[in-house]
Amino acid sequence: MISYSVRTSLWTGNNTFLTFSANTLNLMIGTILVALLLWAASRHGSTEWITFSYCVLFVLALGYEAIVTHVNTHGIAKGPSPWYAQVLLAPLLGLAMLGASRWPRAGRFVTALLVLVFGYVLAATYTVKLIPLYGGYDGRTSLAGVAMLYRHRIGMLAENLDTVTLAPAAVIFALAGVVTLLVVAQQIALILDILLERTHYRQAPQ
Repeated sequence: MISYSVRTSLWTGNNTFLTFSANTLNLMIGTILVALLLWAASRHGSTEWITFSYCVLFVLALGYEAIVTHVNTHGIAKGPSPWYAQVLLAPLLGLAMLGASRWPRAGRFVTALLVLVFGYVLAATYTVKLIPLYGGYDGRTSLAGVAMLYRHRIGMLAENLDTVTLAPAAVIFALAGVVTLLVVAQQIALILDILLERTHYRQAPQ
């Protein structure tokens, strides 16, 4: 139940739950956990302890909600709705980044991997998940499936998108392309900055 809640809180696809593969989500979760372990092994200021305490209290609230949901649905529901757990993502990522910044050797690779995997999910959300979904494609969005879709059924996608989107399909494709290019450019800039050690690492306040 815990693993289900964590995975679904990362990406729900506008509540369609046609999520990314378990390998992608596990890589994201594992990298965040490593960064959090780096944070746990460093010294913390009072602000960080407050943030951590908030996360612990919220996890306890989610546990209570999971029990209530399980009882109310007679065991059908696996846990609380995933958008509740999403509240924890921002503060936990903040702590994770702090942890990575305090261990220059290991931390820079952890940070670079986080930038890479989150950027991939952001770009793929539009080109691999949402555009095919709202364009009427219900097959598996594997690399081969998506390549076939854009190569041979782009017309079908455009026609279907025109019926459900406020802007023409051409605008949707163009904006998705702009987002993808910006993601790639930002990833390159950030990863180079991290790996070339231009990022300033600092210790927690005393």
